[in-house]
Amino acid sequence: MDGIRVITRWLACGKELRPQPGYVFSDHTRVAKKRTLTILNAKKEAIRKAAYRDLLAYAERVAGYAEAAIPELRSFEGADPRDTLAARALADRLERAVGLMGKVIDQTRRRVLNHE
Repeated sequence: MDGIRVITRWLACGKELRPQPGYVFSDHTRVAKKRTLTILNAKKEAIRKAAYRDLLAYAERVAGYAEAAIPELRSFEGADPRDTLAARALADRLERAVGLMGKVIDQTRRRVLNHE
């Protein structure tokens, strides 16, 4: 949930640069929060697993948005040099966050869905 929230926030920050970068993304924080609450409050294991599967799918989707935005931010040339530097720093942060989120997705899939 935190990875989805953070990456979405950073992608939105990138859209504030001028000229606006061309990547696209959708905000899935609301549905991620709902799935997290379902996981926390589920009384049946089947409901909990279904919510985990759904949350993992949204996490992978958000990571995909970030992976598509990273090259665009790296090659970004803003009207202001500060925007160019901000875009490159944002690309670095997104790259690190995507790497960490990939580990969390893998660990969650193995622990919850595969019972490892």
